[in-house]
Amino acid sequence: MRLTYILPSHSIIYFNNSIIYALVEETGHPVRIVDVKSEIPADFPVGVYIRNGPNPLFGGLKSTTSIFGHTSNTWIEGEGMLHALYFTKDDQQQWIISYNNEYVEIETFKLEKKRNKSCFLPAIEGDSPAVLATLLFNKERALRFSSLYAGLQKRKCMVQKECTKMEHRPKNAQKEVSIIK
Repeated sequence: MRLTYILPSHSIIYFNNSIIYALVEETGHPVRIVDVKSEIPADFPVGVYIRNGPNPLFGGLKSTTSIFGHTSNTWIEGEGMLHALYFTKDDQQQWIISYNNEYVEIETFKLEKKRNKSCFLPAIEGDSPAVLATLLFNKERALRFSSLYAGLQKRKCMVQKECTKMEHRPKNAQKEVSIIK
């Protein structure tokens, strides 16, 4: 099946097996598919088909080389995007198909969007020492630049304060708290 839809900028996008993982921009709203090159079975259910997959925000870094060796990008690295195909029927029982997509906004996505550049190196394929060094580098970078680290530190302090409070409560109160848990 090959689906075609028209974006507001009038560019045409084709979906077929050869480019199913091509990078796409967020549409921002459902876009009606105007040309279906195959027939949808009559008993096909009305609903939505959702696919999740990678879609690097800035195209992703393709490879890196360091004193530890070489690492390269794979198709599973990068920010995640949800793609949705909506199948509905009009009053004449004709199919209406729309497409929408949206990035999954995790902390690293927010960081890269804020900085307007890719902040992490490819770290899945390559020479073992280079992959290990890159993973450590990416972890350190995420902890340093991300609000995730601040959130973890804040939670750690809250847990420590709560534990300290519990140590100073009467024994009956500690039992009540442990029962609630």
